[in-house]
Amino acid sequence: MNAVPVTDGLYETRWPPGLHPAGPAAAGFDPDRLEAAIRLLEQEIAAERLPGAVVVIARDGAVAAHRALGWAAVYPRRRPMTPGTLFDLASLTKVMATLP
Repeated sequence: MNAVPVTDGLYETRWPPGLHPAGPAAAGFDPDRLEAAIRLLEQEIAAERLPGAVVVIARDGAVAAHRALGWAAVYPRRRPMTPGTLFDLASLTKVMATLP
């Protein structure tokens, strides 16, 4: 399982404190149901309703799944999503600042 990108300014990739790879069963998830949930995202990407996603599913610090799906960019050319893809959250600042 790849590490979640956490940086100290030098772009060192590692798991953040408190998270560790474990796998679905060790994290308390039914592996078949977890895969079914990921397949739903894959179907949305295949139908082009969603360009891509990075999924981290964890419980109590145990990471059950960490997947990169689809595309990080589709214009001007497709660039695959990776587990370390960084996202610009600038368009979410108003939403995050106004939520209780």
